This record gives sequence, structure tokens and C-alpha cells, in this order.
Amino acid sequence: MRRAVVLALTMLAGLVLAGGNGSALASGGTAASAKKPKAVKPVVRVLNLNASQLARGKAKVQVRASKGAKVRVAATTYTFDSGNRQLFKARTVKLGRKSSRTVSIGILPSVRSGIDTCQLRTITVKGKNGKRRSTRKQTVFRDQAECQLTPVDLSRADDCDFIAQPKDGMCMLPFPSDFYTVNDPDTPTGKRVNFTEGSMPRNKEGVPINHNKLNVSDGFSQGQGAIVRIPGLDSLAAVQANDLVPLNHLGDYAQPDQKLVVINTKTGKRHPVWAEIDSNAGLDRDRVLEIKPSENYEEKTRYIVALRNLTDKDGNPLAAP
Repeated sequence: MRRAVVLALTMLAGLVLAGGNGSALASGGTAASAKKPKAVKPVVRVLNLNASQLARGKAKVQVRASKGAKVRVAATTYTFDSGNRQLFKARTVKLGRKSSRTVSIGILPSVRSGIDTCQLRTITVKGKNGKRRSTRKQTVFRDQAECQLTPVDLSRADDCDFIAQPKDGMCMLPFPSDFYTVNDPDTPTGKRVNFTEGSMPRNKEGVPINHNKLNVSDGFSQGQGAIVRIPGLDSLAAVQANDLVPLNHLGDYAQPDQKLVVINTKTGKRHPVWAEIDSNAGLDRDRVLEIKPSENYEEKTRYIVALRNLTDKDGNPLAAP
């Protein structure tokens, strides 16, 4: 009898233990199923991409991820002149019951001061949600009035380089230019001058220069100067205000801050030049700047003519065309 009781108690204890283990297993399974879901890859973007909007000092950033997520947001901005710069201080955006939130973040003063220029500007915004990351590159829209391109008159496109504003009668500027040449395998240079009658200057009787005699040339003279028309740089006073290389100080071409630079594309070195304003024109609006080599240019060589940081005669900056 005693053995039967002991056996029964032992079996009952086993059942209790087994039941306890079963509860523990069930509890463990519930805990495993209650783990936090994996972090969702965030989606971030700047909403106010107009330069005029960003110039007010705030970037409106939209952040999307899982509900309750904490997304770290950072951004940089790039222009050719300034390179990559931090747009705003990185910050953490907390999402509540919704999976999307838009926040306004203050743009750093060093960037804000130049953000409304007409330079091509991009913004790269990054988001981090746990170990998940995302990057979006966006282009700023240059919506300012001064950044809008004016219509180009192409009515004389067969005769004139359109960048010379032919509607103003300045057809052959800047000069010389490869625009007025064609490929010709029968010439030593592989090029031939190709002026048209419509591009030629005319005398007071309206008769154009005979272009046929010029079109036999296989290029432009090595002593040919460059002729350009720059509104605002159209008087002797303006040339002097910019300290362009004068004939009586030819060595000024090598000055580090010289505003007139001509570069040999083969060597990368400056070529000695000097400049003067056209003294024959009766009106400033017809006056051109003449850039002349102090030494003849090398044959079969391309040169870059650059003018930088120009002002008018009163020191007011001239905008690039």
C-alpha cells in the first residue's frame, strides 16, 4: 500500500514538473515573438528646393520610416566654387504614431549667405535608422529672376556665333573663334577659315568686306589678338580700374591677381599679353576690348582667354554672362 502511495505521489510530481516546463516553454515562445521589428530603411528628402526659399534660412526635410523610429538626418551642399559644405547640423528626428514627419532645420549661416546665387547647387541628404541608411541627391532650382536665361536670337545663326548677341550687330565677337572655321584635310592645319557674307562688317554704304579672299586661310594669324565686347568694361577708365596689362608694363601679365589671363593649353602656362580699349568707336556701347599677344602665339595650339573679377569704372562688380 505504501509503495502505491509513493508511486502515485511521484507520478503527480512529474506531471506538475512537466506542466511547469510546458508553461515555461510557452512563455519563452511568447517572448521570442514579442521582439522589436527590424529597422526600416529611412526615406529623407528636402522639400523646399527653390533657392529663394532656402535663402530664408530653413531647410524643410521630410523623414519617413517605421512608427516610433528615431532617424538621424544630415545634409551637405555642393557648388563648383565652394565644394562640399555642411548644410545644417545633424539632428535626430523622432517619429511618433505616424511613419512620416516634416521638420524645419536651420541652415548654417556660412552657407545661407551664398545659397541664392546662380551657381549650380546640389544637396545630398542622408538618413540613418539603426543600421539602415539612405542617401538622396537633389538639385536646387535657381528660381531668382536674375538667374533666368533670356531668349537667344538665332535668326543669324548661320552667320554669327549666337553667344555674341547678333541682334545688337556684334556678329563676329568674340574673335577669333573656331565657329568661323571648317575642317579641311587639304590644309596644313586641318582647318580653313569659313566666313560668310552675312557675317562680314559693312562700310557706310552697306557693302560687306569680301569674305572670299579671307576664306583661303588655313587658320588665324599667330599674332592675331582677341577682341571681345564686355558691357561695363567699355572705356579707358574701366580698363584702368581693372588694372589690365598695359602696353608700358608688359610684365604685369604674370601678376597672381591679374584679371586678364591667357593660358597655353599644351603647357598650362600663361602667355604674355596686354590689353587696350578700342579708341575708334564713337559710343561706349560699340567699344570693344582688344587683347593682344606680347609674343606671337604658337602654331597649332589652343589658348584659353579668361577675364575674372571684373568691375566697371566705379568698382561695381560685373556679372558673368
